[in-house]
Amino acid sequence: MSTNHQSTTVAPGNNPDGLRERVAQLIRHYVDTRSPAIAASVVRHIEQLCDHPGFEGDSHERCMFLRLRAHWRWLAASHPASR
Repeated sequence: MSTNHQSTTVAPGNNPDGLRERVAQLIRHYVDTRSPAIAASVVRHIEQLCDHPGFEGDSHERCMFLRLRAHWRWLAASHPASR
């Protein structure tokens, strides 16, 4: 039997409110650093939030987070020389 778990740096017990706050902190940090690693961390935290069983966002909120994820993926990939 094989399980397909993706490893992340997000603590497994984080609740949706904590994940939302962490996304906001990471975005503020990115503004100062323009770090692709920070952008990639934003992506991971958004994914954790949307996949969290306690996430109670409606379809509009989920769609907003998925659009944000696409943007942050682009930011993470757009500066490969600075990694």
